[in-house]
Amino acid sequence: YLHHDSGAATWEQGAVDSSGGFGPISWPTHSSGVAMDLDGDYEQNTWTHLISPSFDVPSNSSSRFRIDHWICTEAAWDGGAVFISENDGITWQHFADGQSGFYDQISYVNSFSPFFNHGIFDGSSDPANCSSETKPFTTSIAGLDSYSGKEVRFRYSFFSDTYVESDGWYIDATGIQTDRHGLSGSWTSPVTEVDEMGWGTLSALAYLPLGTSLTVDVLAADGVEIEGWQDQTLPLAIEISAIEHPRLIFRLNLATTDELLT
Repeated sequence: YLHHDSGAATWEQGAVDSSGGFGPISWPTHSSGVAMDLDGDYEQNTWTHLISPSFDVPSNSSSRFRIDHWICTEAAWDGGAVFISENDGITWQHFADGQSGFYDQISYVNSFSPFFNHGIFDGSSDPANCSSETKPFTTSIAGLDSYSGKEVRFRYSFFSDTYVESDGWYIDATGIQTDRHGLSGSWTSPVTEVDEMGWGTLSALAYLPLGTSLTVDVLAADGVEIEGWQDQTLPLAIEISAIEHPRLIFRLNLATTDELLT
């Protein structure tokens, strides 16, 4: 939904119209998107917001925020930024300030700007092509580790001052991505040669969240399982004759009871 504080125009939804020389030539994945604004330059003295539905960030998951967008504004003075709320929009905090590479730059020039001393999108990362209609959309990604297990909303806020307007901010797709893992899988090592001391102990530097497991199968060099050496736990003393098996293969079996954990 929209929350509009000031300015003659707010967010618009629809098809791109770059015939007037403003904005990208098309949306990359959909026939419709949201923008400031769709068919011309944005208005001066604007402070307006597009607010997302609520998102649940799964606990102990690998989740990230993503936005696919196109922007060109008066560099450093105007622009857009993302805010986040943990209390259904009652209060908002500027999002991803400390995550390198998410924003184009920090806004230092206008102490009256709501973005002052915070990161902004303004197109300045590619100044030579800022206003080019053929400039590709950018994907910006920020981690959500500190919001694990929480319900959040995102706010896409756009600000402009009194002078110099440009193309605006176009958002094609945005939301939360969460890694989902298969319940089981395996990895097979290259053939390993025994050394002059014989076989030793197989160990691993591994993190196993609750509900996950890691076992190992020991295989002969031709890939055939060696009897009695399946589903072993680590660390594992390899008490196998180096004369009979001078070369071995190790197959790691990974499993989880929760597709969010691995």
